[in-house]
Amino acid sequence: MNSDSVASGATESRHPLFACGRYHRKARKLSFARIYGEVGRIYALDLGVGHRNPTGELLGDKHKHRWSVPFRDKVAYVPDDITAPWDQPARAWEQFCSEAKLVHTGTLTAPRIHRTTPMTLESLCSSIRESFHEQWECTTAPEGSIRVRTPYIYPDGDILDLFILECAGSYQLTDFGETVGWL
Repeated sequence: MNSDSVASGATESRHPLFACGRYHRKARKLSFARIYGEVGRIYALDLGVGHRNPTGELLGDKHKHRWSVPFRDKVAYVPDDITAPWDQPARAWEQFCSEAKLVHTGTLTAPRIHRTTPMTLESLCSSIRESFHEQWECTTAPEGSIRVRTPYIYPDGDILDLFILECAGSYQLTDFGETVGWL
C-alpha cells in the first residue's frame, strides 16, 4: 500500500463533495484535499512534496492547490497559514480545516503503523492478496521473487506483470523494462 493511512469523509449522497487525506510516513508526505464529484480535486494541501506550476515556477515542500477553469488543479501557491510539518497530520488537518472552512466534529488520531513484524516476500504477497481486487494475483516466481499479475493489459493484449525482488534488505518493484517499449 502506498500510504500508511488514508481517510475520507463525504457529505450526503446528493452532494458529491468530500474530503480525503493521505499520510505516507516513509515518503515523508501528507496531503489533504477537497474533492468534488467528477471534477476531482478542487482544493488541496501538500506537505513533503515539491510542485512545478505550468509556468515552470518551482514550489517547495509546502503548497496548496486551488481549482481554476484553465488549469484545473495544476496551479499551486505557498500558503502562510499552514505551519504544521508533514509529520503532524492532526495539527495540519486542523489548520487545513480552519482555512478551508470545513467543520470536523470527529477526532483525528495519529495514523497507525500496520506492520509490527519484519516483512518477507511471503507476507508481502499475502498483503497484496488481501488488499487488492481479486483481479490482482500474487505468486512466487523464479529466483525467490514475487510476480504480481495486474488486471492491466498492453496494447497488444499481453498482461502487465510486475515483479518484487528482495535486494540488500529492501524490496524492488520492476516490470523488467517491459512497459518502456510501449511509451
